Amino acid sequence: MEALRLVALNCPAPESCRSPVLVRSIARIWLGHNEKSTSFENYSAAVVNYLGYMLTPDAVFQVTLPDAVAFVDLDEMWTHDDPKGQKYHFMKAKGESDADGYENACRFVYHHANQWVLSAQQEMRLVAQLRLNARGSSRALPKVEVIASQVRELALALHSLQDSFSPGHTRRAYGTDAPGVCRPGYTDFAAPVRQLYVYAEQNHDAHASHDYWSGSTKSPEGRVAIGASAALIGIGILSIASASKGLQGWEAFKRQWLSARF
Repeated sequence: MEALRLVALNCPAPESCRSPVLVRSIARIWLGHNEKSTSFENYSAAVVNYLGYMLTPDAVFQVTLPDAVAFVDLDEMWTHDDPKGQKYHFMKAKGESDADGYENACRFVYHHANQWVLSAQQEMRLVAQLRLNARGSSRALPKVEVIASQVRELALALHSLQDSFSPGHTRRAYGTDAPGVCRPGYTDFAAPVRQLYVYAEQNHDAHASHDYWSGSTKSPEGRVAIGASAALIGIGILSIASASKGLQGWEAFKRQWLSARF
């Protein structure tokens, strides 16, 4: 949600930023601290908000983008242990090299972000055609709903991207410096990925603790993830607005947020 606020403040193409995928939201009730991410915060929000609205992972098309990003862990549970699913979480399979795991994860982020762009462009063409057909007519313009794939595709890309900043998924560092996602005081770029971890070889409780920490807006990892998420949405919006057939600015984005040094 913080990334969407950042996008709204610095939207590269205001018309495209009006997409319901980006602006639709519902009220939130937090039983604890809304800037923290803990098991209590997450589960209480699920009970109060998701179940209260009768929204569950199998109805992901109904939820907001932030919810859809969080739901990837529940909607795609097979990915946690399956070697082919590690790219969903910016991790590597057992026996896979860091370089191969990294390339697979980067391709995953690019592919799903680009699929979001293509589906959004398709929707925009449909809206334009409906407007053209409605000219000169007294009938109301038919309402065009955002297709579910838009939310899902962008959510998959963002989930993997955000996981890349969790110390339970990767080790980031500058040179031989101590691990860290960014230098103190800087959140507009990220340290290179130095290593990808294997989920099957980890203590899963410790892994979850890392995810909760990096999901808090008060943590350095959380703040950098917000910037990276806003940047990915931003280049997607530019690609949508320019009718690009690919994700414009991907290489520059990758150098800033997803560089690697193995």
